[in-house]
Amino acid sequence: MPGDVDGNGSVGIEDVNAVINTMLGQGTNTGADLDGNGSVGIEDVNAVINIMLGKN
Repeated sequence: MPGDVDGNGSVGIEDVNAVINTMLGQGTNTGADLDGNGSVGIEDVNAVINIMLGKN
């Protein structure tokens, strides 16, 4: 499921945390690059939030 960065079956704040951890080099989750632009950044946090809100 897109946005389910940690793979727990739901999209939530824990996935935002996973994206941020990957941004900070504390994770190597390639799934955190939600928009597929080749880097993990704030735009991927926005993508997770949009999915959480049903906008994506």
